[in-house]
Amino acid sequence: MLLLCWVTLIPGILSDPSDEACMTHLSKSLQDPNNQLHNWKEENFANPCNDSTTNLRGAICNNGRIFKLSLNNLSLRGTISPFLSNCTNLQALDLSSNFLTGPIPADLQSLVNLAVLNLSSNRLEGVIPPQLTMCAYLNIIDLHDNLFTGPIPQQLGLLVRLSAF
Repeated sequence: MLLLCWVTLIPGILSDPSDEACMTHLSKSLQDPNNQLHNWKEENFANPCNDSTTNLRGAICNNGRIFKLSLNNLSLRGTISPFLSNCTNLQALDLSSNFLTGPIPADLQSLVNLAVLNLSSNRLEGVIPPQLTMCAYLNIIDLHDNLFTGPIPQQLGLLVRLSAF
């Protein structure tokens, strides 16, 4: 009986509420006209990573946490949720080649482990947030083919690991 109780508690131990909030809000901010993300349902967000695997398309897990989101070329519409900042273990984010609009949320500065940011070929607008410099591990930023206004923030030049912009 004790073993059974312990086994049923394991999913709660592995679940990360930050990843759950991240995925829940991201799914609400996106429209998926081609039903590419058909398994992105709230009941799957409570424990998006089962150790190192996930059944959520585009999400890759490591040590029970989402560390890569690759949702490129899925004809997604909508905006980038500021709650992506809750995926604190995220190292790569690729939302390229979709139809996303609106600004890049300054909240992404909380993704301190982020190394790759690809938001290219969307309809993003506004200014490139200088707060991205808080993502000290960024080595690739790809923002081409969007509708940004204003200059590229000089602060991005302080990212010592940045190899491609």
